[in-house]
Amino acid sequence: MSEHAPGAGVRRGTRVRLGLLLLLAVAGLVAQTPGLTGALMTDTDLLTTVVSTRPDFSSPTTAPPTE
Repeated sequence: MSEHAPGAGVRRGTRVRLGLLLLLAVAGLVAQTPGLTGALMTDTDLLTTVVSTRPDFSSPTTAPPTE
């Protein structure tokens, strides 16, 4: 039969719990890191529009046909 040091089971259980707690803490930090699961797509473009009209709005020089 092998003999165990007193408290060896307690130390092992403490280490397992500490390891699990550390694993959960790291997983929580990784899950909160921005940009791992999202995407942001942006695009810019310059658009110039020119609207113009004819400057001549004078009345017609010929008379409309009469009936």
